[in-house]
Amino acid sequence: MKPGHPAELVLDLARLVGGGLDLLRCCTAADADGVREAWQRWSGTTGPPHASSFGGRRRRERGMLAMLSSRLREAQVETDAELATLLRMALVRERRRAEAHRAVLIEVLDAVDSDALVLRGPPLAEWAYHDPDLRHSGPLQILVEPGAFDSAAASVAAVTRHLGRAPGRAVSEHASGLEVVIATSLFPGRLHAVDASSVTAQRKVVTVAGRPVATLDPTLTLLELCVLCSSHPGVRHLRWPADAVLVAKTGEVDWDHFVETGVSWRLGPVIASTSQLLRDELGADIPADVPGRLVSAGRSDALTAELAVAAYREAVGGDLRSLLTHLPDPRSRWRAVRMTGRPSPAMQRLTGRPFRWRDQPGRATRTARAWVHR
Repeated sequence: MKPGHPAELVLDLARLVGGGLDLLRCCTAADADGVREAWQRWSGTTGPPHASSFGGRRRRERGMLAMLSSRLREAQVETDAELATLLRMALVRERRRAEAHRAVLIEVLDAVDSDALVLRGPPLAEWAYHDPDLRHSGPLQILVEPGAFDSAAASVAAVTRHLGRAPGRAVSEHASGLEVVIATSLFPGRLHAVDASSVTAQRKVVTVAGRPVATLDPTLTLLELCVLCSSHPGVRHLRWPADAVLVAKTGEVDWDHFVETGVSWRLGPVIASTSQLLRDELGADIPADVPGRLVSAGRSDALTAELAVAAYREAVGGDLRSLLTHLPDPRSRWRAVRMTGRPSPAMQRLTGRPFRWRDQPGRATRTARAWVHR
């Protein structure tokens, strides 16, 4: 690979995950010895974790506490009394939450009269986790084909409270407080639109609360998780990389299909960024050549690089200056600046923002400041 090629922009996700890496290592270690080693490494880096370690800015890590509780118990790792109490409470709370999520999922699926797919959530917990109650699930995400969207949204609205609607996406709230999202695209927004009709045939059926539930197959599930990790501010949920490690560990991922699909979505560098994090930092069972194949296959496609830059800007909070500090070399940074300042016609069509000369002086000034202060 030629370093710095525009299609080889790979983000340093480890910096965005930050202190969450120690927690992820403990939760995803291969065995009890790995958990103990990860815990010792964590303690040696920041001192022994305590209850206050999971408050304030580190609140995103609280959703991992039930899993941490289970792994520490499995490895017979002792903690201080306050943290031990917090972990026990988290485990009890997560079991109750998981049971409620499963009940709501079944109610919503019974209402939806379509061939819907459930993204992540309880189905993923059932087949990738040794204990489904350990996964902290967020909103229920239901993927339907465009032709079934209106009827599915109306059916869900009958058993929930409608919150909002956009083209191909409807959001409502169940009486339990759980958010339910009906969508026709795997990812929200225009830039990474993957239509449901292109993925619904690649499914895995699992049993949730005694009912068969369809979800994405392991290969597409891992692809989705990789994109989410590399395109949301600061890796918004640590459960995503944890999910990805566990999915890779199942041995059910078709790696050739993984690479081919990632490249066809024009998301090779984005997926490679997460794949590299999972391999290098979390020891995921991902073949060593996968990140390189994802990157090199998109060399001739400039739009692939522009989509990567757009995703990474979201990951670092939308700021070009921050993005430049996370790219590996000057050439990559320069290409990111150039693609941001003068997007291609294809990128303009995707974003709906046409290139106008009168906008360029202000844009050039902002870009220059970002480069100088990177």
